[in-house]
This record gives sequence, C-alpha cells and structure tokens, in this order.
Amino acid sequence: MIYFFYGDEDFNIDKEVERLKSELDPNFIEMSYKVYDHPKFPDLIAVLRSQPMMFGKMLIVIDCVNYFSQTFEDKEIKEISAAIENNPDTLDIVFRAKISRDEGKKLDSRRKLFKLLVKTNSKEFPTIPTYK
Repeated sequence: MIYFFYGDEDFNIDKEVERLKSELDPNFIEMSYKVYDHPKFPDLIAVLRSQPMMFGKMLIVIDCVNYFSQTFEDKEIKEISAAIENNPDTLDIVFRAKISRDEGKKLDSRRKLFKLLVKTNSKEFPTIPTYK
C-alpha cells in the first residue's frame, strides 16, 4: 500500500509512520524497515520495485519534500505511476514530506507528482494551533 503523509506537524507524521512500523515482525525489523532520503530518480524506481527479503511485510519511508521543488519529466512520472500501481501487497511505501514550520509554505498541488500521490492514501498534517 502506498501512503503520502505531508504537512508541517512533524510529530504526527512520525507517529503515523511508527504506527505502521509497529505492524512489522520485530524479528526482521532490520530488513523490513528502510528509510531513504530523497533518492535520485533511478534509485527511487528501484526502491518502489523492491521486494521484502523475508516473510511478512516491508515498510519503506521515502523523504520526498525536495521532489516538489524539482521537475520530473512526463516519462519519469509515468514510470513512478506504473511502479506505484504494481506495488505488491507485502510492501508498504510512505512518501513523507515534512515542511518546515517557519517557512509557512505548502506543497505545490499543481505538480504532477503531488496529483499522483494524493490519489493514494494521502493525509495532510497541518500545524496544530497553539492556544493561550
């Protein structure tokens, strides 16, 4: 299953990832949980097509906030889309876009990658307002 968690509430994003991580087999956690920091396009495709090494599920977290400030070609978007559509049931992939609170920015929803990821299990984590 593909997830897309984005927003500037880092704590809640991490909490949601930890919830998914807790569903993994603790005996194989070293092999079944991986985090990637903005992999280049060929590496991204390889990660999206990876298979679990042992029995059970695998969870891959891809930090992707920088992808929304760069442009993917149409061919690359099609490849990413195909890899997402052919995702095996034993592989959970989380695209995680943590936005800095101080910037006051949002992800560009006009980008093709954003439109593609929003169709998956996406969830926005906006800032929780503080009360006096």
